[in-house]
This record gives sequence, C-alpha cells and structure tokens, in this order.
Amino acid sequence: RDRNLNALIFLYPQFRLETFFRGKELEGSDPWGVLKSVRKLANKARIPTPKVYVIDSKCPQAMVAGRSKKAARITLTQGLLDLLTQEELHAIIAYQVASIHKQDIVAHTVAASIIDFLMTVAGALDIVFHVLSGAKRSNKTLQSHLFSFLVSPLASFFLHLEIGRSSYLKTDKLAASWLDDPRPLASAIWKLHSYRLTRPMHVPLAMAHFW
Repeated sequence: RDRNLNALIFLYPQFRLETFFRGKELEGSDPWGVLKSVRKLANKARIPTPKVYVIDSKCPQAMVAGRSKKAARITLTQGLLDLLTQEELHAIIAYQVASIHKQDIVAHTVAASIIDFLMTVAGALDIVFHVLSGAKRSNKTLQSHLFSFLVSPLASFFLHLEIGRSSYLKTDKLAASWLDDPRPLASAIWKLHSYRLTRPMHVPLAMAHFW
C-alpha cells in the first residue's frame, strides 16, 4: 500500500503538469542556444541531459519537474526566450539544472501532490456547502469559498516547511558556481521578479512553486 501511495505522489503531479502546461519539445538546433547550454551544464552537474519543452506564453517563466534526475524536464515559456539575453537565459538554465542536481524536484513534487490533494478536497467541500446552503454558483463571497479559504494558509505553511528559502539560495549559489560570470543570473532573477508583477502567470496554487 505504501509503494502505491509513493507511486501516486511521484506520478500524479507530472500528469497534472503535462495537462496544464502542454509544450512542444525543443529538438535539433535552436536560435537561442538552449539545448547547447543544457548539454554543457548537465555535463558539469553530471546528470542525464534533460529534455526541454517550450510553451506558448508571453509570461517569462522557467520550470523544472520530474520524478528523478533521469526523468527531469525543463519547461521554458516563449516569453522567457524573447525577453532575456543569451547570457541571462544560460544563467536561468543553470538554475534549472542545479535544481535537478540537488533533487529539489523531489521536494517540489511531493509538496505539489499534498497541496493539490488539500485544495481538491477543500473545493469539493465548497461545492457541497453550496448545494446544502442553496447559495448561487455565481456567488463569489468568502462564504462561497469558505473551506478553500481555511485550507490555503495550511497549504502555504506546508509548502514553506517542505521548501524553505535556504533551499532556493543554495540552488542560486550552485548555479552561480557553474557560470563564468554570475552577474547575468542576478540580472535574470531581477528581471523575472519585475515581469512577475506586470506579466503574471496564472497557474493552479499547487503548481505555482514549480515556476
């Protein structure tokens, strides 16, 4: 039974991600030099070269997911490819590869499974409450999303418990160590933070930390 539960935890988020973020695999030669960067950095990290997917979104974002180093995949948005310089793009890929090397993807996957389960149950309870109370479906008051509102802080707390700030900083440091000049990484992170405020990417709560 435990093995079945572990299999569900590791496989379920992968299927959910592929459903929400369908992308086209990047193959052959690409004008951004992404595949070349991925191969070079994967060799430095001593991991199998991950596949790269591009999704048609103007929001500049990058994500890495997978059940293991061998199954890892990097997903980039078209907005990221269009808005970053080649040096910044190489630095962001270094960060994704560092996440794979450190096995951050395992923690991300487990967190996504548990948070998605919590929010799904809360959403189902909200629907039941709607039916029993006779509330209109179009009602968007706090009362109509009571259980989701109560569960959200718990999900956020669990996420910060599972994936702390120090984990991201360690990944930053590892990625920077693979770069000849770490400044493009700092520049890229600053840009992504700025674009997040003006070009937000709307994703399910349980999947947000992947990006």
